[in-house]
Amino acid sequence: MTFGLLHATIVAMLTASSGQPVLPEASRLYSTQVATVVSPSVELHADASPLQPVVNTLQQGEQAIVIFVQGDWLKVRGSASREGWLERASTSTRFEHLAASDIRAGRLDSDGR
Repeated sequence: MTFGLLHATIVAMLTASSGQPVLPEASRLYSTQVATVVSPSVELHADASPLQPVVNTLQQGEQAIVIFVQGDWLKVRGSASREGWLERASTSTRFEHLAASDIRAGRLDSDGR
């Protein structure tokens, strides 16, 4: 299931028959894929290819929200809105429930990390 379809399914489940959301925007949680870097460090590329320029790096143990998947590549958003593409093999992934505002900001918990 793609993220967009998953998002639409969750929104449909949280919407009353009147078409109005059951929960206020700030209270809504979305099931979001989170990647944790398992390699000593990983380069974030401008696009889904090792030939693309490196725009940033993440260190082992750092986490980032997966915002798109393309084959063996993940487009991620980390802390401080660091965004780029990394190879899936350098991470482990899991799903978490996060608020929309945290997803947009790249925050993975209430401490802003």
